[in-house]
Amino acid sequence: MMQTYPEPFILTETDAYVMVYKPPALATAPLAEGEGVTLVSWCISRFPEVGRVAGKKAIEGGLLHRLDRDTNGIVVFARTQSAYDSLIEQQEQGRFIKRYRAWCQSCDTPLLGPSSGFPPPPC
Repeated sequence: MMQTYPEPFILTETDAYVMVYKPPALATAPLAEGEGVTLVSWCISRFPEVGRVAGKKAIEGGLLHRLDRDTNGIVVFARTQSAYDSLIEQQEQGRFIKRYRAWCQSCDTPLLGPSSGFPPPPC
């Protein structure tokens, strides 16, 4: 049986940017042209102007930052070049703050042995 995951959804949109929830198991951006469904392609299909922004890489459009594939959270896309340039400058000045939270789950079998330098997981 194929596992299904939550769909991305829009949290906030303005004329300058859009904030999107990225679910786990979805890549934020393609590594190569035509890679398949990513959060970037999902966003560009709804906001074509995001794809016209000259970002860090041509295939990323107005993507301002990434999250790992298995990480869920909020991703920001610029809808205009001036918004992208301004938000990148704010990131570089430390005014664009990202916060991360990790959830841990105990397991019955330690994944790392005692010689690894890591404490055993709580059981």
